[in-house]
Amino acid sequence: MRYFTNSEMSTFRDCRRKWWLGTYRRLRPRARKVVGPAPIGTRVHQSLAQWYVPEGEERVDPREALEAIITADRADLLAGFGEDEVANGMLVKDFEGESDLVRAMIEGYVEWLAETGIDSDYRVVGSERAVEYQFADGLSIAGRIDTLLEKVSDGSHLGMDHKTGDFGALVKTLPMEEQMLLYEILRRLTTEGRSSGMLFNMLRKVKRTARAKPPFYERLPVPFNQHQLNSAWYRVMAIINDILAVTARLDSGESHLTAAYPRPNKDCSWKCEFFAVCPMFDDGSRAEDMIQSLYVVGDPLDRYPDLTGGTADE
Repeated sequence: MRYFTNSEMSTFRDCRRKWWLGTYRRLRPRARKVVGPAPIGTRVHQSLAQWYVPEGEERVDPREALEAIITADRADLLAGFGEDEVANGMLVKDFEGESDLVRAMIEGYVEWLAETGIDSDYRVVGSERAVEYQFADGLSIAGRIDTLLEKVSDGSHLGMDHKTGDFGALVKTLPMEEQMLLYEILRRLTTEGRSSGMLFNMLRKVKRTARAKPPFYERLPVPFNQHQLNSAWYRVMAIINDILAVTARLDSGESHLTAAYPRPNKDCSWKCEFFAVCPMFDDGSRAEDMIQSLYVVGDPLDRYPDLTGGTADE
């Protein structure tokens, strides 16, 4: 089975070279990155994932979950870079500062839930759930929804996704987010019950100091109509066709320089795990030697262990 995920499609749209390295060649960094904007969001997601679980499953206070996550990340940081070298540099300082930021965010979030009772009308019916839909022989689309909720007052279902960042920017862009449109399509295709869209659970990246101004937490419900979903499905099919075409070109021996060219932008330095090696493909450096040093081969679908089987390019 050849699975397509939102992550793969998003990467392909953003930069074909990143897709070529991460999906086509299955490369992963040897050292897991635990400092920077992306790990902050990951810690928030992982902490809340252990809180929003269906009845009957073990529920962990997100503050306790976060401390365990920070401990594991700190161990990976020291193991990956050498304890003496890191302890005297800026990396540990940055890590501890970011950890304190996430602590403040999660602590405030728990307080916000208690003060507002905002979760009282929702029941968790699924968490970290992989969903898949086979749309052609040997081809399938897969996704993972953070939390699937049932609204107690009317019985409708909706997905909840946790977002960190500036509320103004999030409110403007979240209703158009391709990932959530795809997940809404997959939910409607694969689950029972009346779907009422997405509920975005937003946390600001701020320590809530005296100078910081609320709100620090918000909920944004986003319904999707059939026109939006139809348009999103057409885009998904177009991107999949493009991926299959580029894959065929690479399989036939065409150079990645023409079939999977890069698209550099201002976010590359923090967003792309291949930032260090990418320019080396264009300046004559020994890029493959760098790959051997910094990367290993992995499974692009390792986030989806509960799929029915198969890998990204079987």
